Amino acid sequence: MEVKVFTSSLIRDTMPDSELANLVSEFREYKKSGNAPLLFGRDASYNRPDAVLKADMHHIHLRGNEKWTLKIVQFRRLSNLHLIYCRGFMNPNAYLLIAVIDRAHERARNINFMLDMAEIAENFRSKV
Repeated sequence: MEVKVFTSSLIRDTMPDSELANLVSEFREYKKSGNAPLLFGRDASYNRPDAVLKADMHHIHLRGNEKWTLKIVQFRRLSNLHLIYCRGFMNPNAYLLIAVIDRAHERARNINFMLDMAEIAENFRSKV
């Protein structure tokens, strides 16, 4: 299965190129194999507001400063640093990495912020 990973201008503007390249590589391998690297924690969808649900947006908890070990199952690896992403509408093997956000739980409750993220996701999904 070929997995295509795209990046938003938002994530490109906020991450150093080398870090972003590593994140893209780890994400691609994760989606190909289903095996999460130690960098990735719980992978879950957002379910509110409605526009975010319709945009099929997801987030992965990123390790950041957390002390995760391989003994901790992926679902139990939690943090307050998230990678927001979505998958293509017509091509479910195409993904857009939208943003990496800190204070993620607080920001996910900000409806305006989430609607901005949903707009980026929908723009991608309408094309891919």
